[in-house]
Amino acid sequence: MTFAGSDSIRCPSVEFQRRNTVRSTKNNRRSVSLAIGVGAAVLGLTLSGCAASGGDSGGSGSAGASDSVVQQIKDRGTVNVGVCLTSPPYGLIKSDGDPDGFDVTIAKKIADDLGVKLNIIDTNNASRIPELQTGKADAVVCTFTITPERQKEVDFTDPYMVTGRSLVVRKDSDIKTLEDLTGRTVASTKGGISVQIINEANPKAKQQPYDNYAQEVLALQQGQADAMIEESNLVAQAVKKDPNLKVVIDGDVGDKSYFGIGVKKDRPELLDEMNKVVHDFVDSGEAADAFTKYFEADPTFQFQNLDKK
Repeated sequence: MTFAGSDSIRCPSVEFQRRNTVRSTKNNRRSVSLAIGVGAAVLGLTLSGCAASGGDSGGSGSAGASDSVVQQIKDRGTVNVGVCLTSPPYGLIKSDGDPDGFDVTIAKKIADDLGVKLNIIDTNNASRIPELQTGKADAVVCTFTITPERQKEVDFTDPYMVTGRSLVVRKDSDIKTLEDLTGRTVASTKGGISVQIINEANPKAKQQPYDNYAQEVLALQQGQADAMIEESNLVAQAVKKDPNLKVVIDGDVGDKSYFGIGVKKDRPELLDEMNKVVHDFVDSGEAADAFTKYFEADPTFQFQNLDKK
């Protein structure tokens, strides 16, 4: 596996590359090499940020006909998958420098299905669609909510997970309802669905968007924001790690979110391959097992009624 901090990460044994140093360790399934951009900061929560900077992953958005994209990936020997590595436990970088998390599990499954190495591109909410459209990423697995607006720009697989949004504040806060957000600063992430949800929940709230989830949590912890509306599983982990935070509305802010794998438009063969990955991941029970492993919670809700999307 290869890891690209917006430059690149590679996967069969694990090779992790940081600008001036290269080290490799073996993994009996795939190799991952990670290149993380400068400026990654560790949060009390987990990681605060892996900076995403340039670097071509090797995919060209214009090369070849759409029905040959899968063969191009196989010929290249590497699939480039965008994962948000600052949203633990969906995506994170372990203390040994290797990428890990629920979404990384899916990325590895994509590489297994195609029979190639995995190159992880450390992405964020705002860069997901551009990285697909430019061909930098072949696929994106990053808490990517399927919406009609996004479907105009990229294609999505069938959903592999359903989730909700929660309202979290500091423990000493007097905020209890969405109405209490009037005039208050609410943290969100650029390019994330929470931006829209906050506007719908209380248009009188003052929204402050950040580059990634880790920065968003830090803003709440440090008092730069009064509240945060975010994906309920992320929020549960934040509260578990920081006793000074509390959830006041659990999973019931706005509509449910259905996560899918994103791919560039007009790549039907690649979309079919990604759908095979999704269905096998969910139907085999692997999704539920991965959720239990990374979130240490009951997976029942997340993987039921996916066909009701």
